[in-house]
Amino acid sequence: MYRSSSSGLLAGLSKLCSSARLYCSLPPGWLSRQDKSCRRVYRVGAWSLGYITLFTIASLLAIGALGKLWLLRRAQAHSWSQEERHAAVIHFARLMILFGAGITLLLYVNSPLSGLKPWSTRYLVGLLIAAPAVLWPLWIGFDNLKLSSRKPEKLLVACKHGILVLISLAILAGTLATFVSFPSVEADNQQQEALVQDLLRIGATRVFVEYWTGYSLMFQSQEHIICAVPYGLIATGSNRYFPYYRIVSADTHAAHLFTEGSPDAIAFAKSIVHSRKHYQRFVFDGYVVYRPE
Repeated sequence: MYRSSSSGLLAGLSKLCSSARLYCSLPPGWLSRQDKSCRRVYRVGAWSLGYITLFTIASLLAIGALGKLWLLRRAQAHSWSQEERHAAVIHFARLMILFGAGITLLLYVNSPLSGLKPWSTRYLVGLLIAAPAVLWPLWIGFDNLKLSSRKPEKLLVACKHGILVLISLAILAGTLATFVSFPSVEADNQQQEALVQDLLRIGATRVFVEYWTGYSLMFQSQEHIICAVPYGLIATGSNRYFPYYRIVSADTHAAHLFTEGSPDAIAFAKSIVHSRKHYQRFVFDGYVVYRPE
């Protein structure tokens, strides 16, 4: 996807957003949030281009500053002054931070997740430490620039300050959006906790369920409930820790958990109509549980 043209990228993102509706076994409310995220994906390209541009400029400025100091050192007979040594340390540290950020970006771009799930930005959390180094060109980039006319210089400085203000406003908007989402996140947590208690109440401690719900249940129940992803689900996911799957599959009374009304829930209900096994059916706040008798 990253090697395609801009039009190809937008087309791919359009398909990606429409395919998000296939995740029908995800917790209730997740799809609406995911659709909203998908509508924002189109703006990721602009942020990515801006970040990479600032990253490149900051790297070139740091390399250039180190190169000037090195040439100055070779031209002088005496050793570096205290100020020159301090400047070299600062520029080298900045360059190493940018180098680490570059490795993070490279690993992320080479991962299939960067194209399949561009909203999985947790893989880029390491870039936060490089934010001061990346924003450095905007902070002092034009301050030392000497032009023949004062008007272009003032225009560049105003442009720099304007970009900084826009970035600050975007960060502020993101912070406010995070605080606004607290009630819905808390409601999801309470719903998940209620599901944990309902499963424990009926003795369903070994559960076949799709990936996201299962690992959340295990974490929230402190592994009193063990989950595994059954093969053949429409919802994607895999068993990352195979001992969990062995534990659940060894239990002949392991329950099956689905989001109510999901394609997987409908398919499972049809598959057990003529089964010799008899199941108890429970409905818990948007989830349906089938437990063998």
